[in-house]
Amino acid sequence: LFDSNSFHPYPRSLAFADHLTPEALMVAPLYWATGNAVLAVNASVVMALALSALAMFALLRRVTGRADAAFLAGLAYAVWNVRLEGKIPMGAALLIQLAVVVFLFGLISEQIASSQERR
Repeated sequence: LFDSNSFHPYPRSLAFADHLTPEALMVAPLYWATGNAVLAVNASVVMALALSALAMFALLRRVTGRADAAFLAGLAYAVWNVRLEGKIPMGAALLIQLAVVVFLFGLISEQIASSQERR
């Protein structure tokens, strides 16, 4: 079952392939409601870009305190992912980006709180 022609010399190399589970879980309700697979895939692309931009917006708004600069940076971050990689960030890449942003958000929040306590 897991033997495929990708990564040829390796046995059971199908396990190396991208499984797309996060995207499938994200758009499963839409697919179940409409039965349209093309709509579900397009929705996953839009949701991946929107979540990526939203995460960067939240981080930079917390850091800078300016919503306008954070909005532009979030928009640029989402577009830059497509420009840099030549593809839409999906699945694990999006989750890794969100994990880094959440970590930085917590770190920055802790530093802000500790600097306010020193005053």
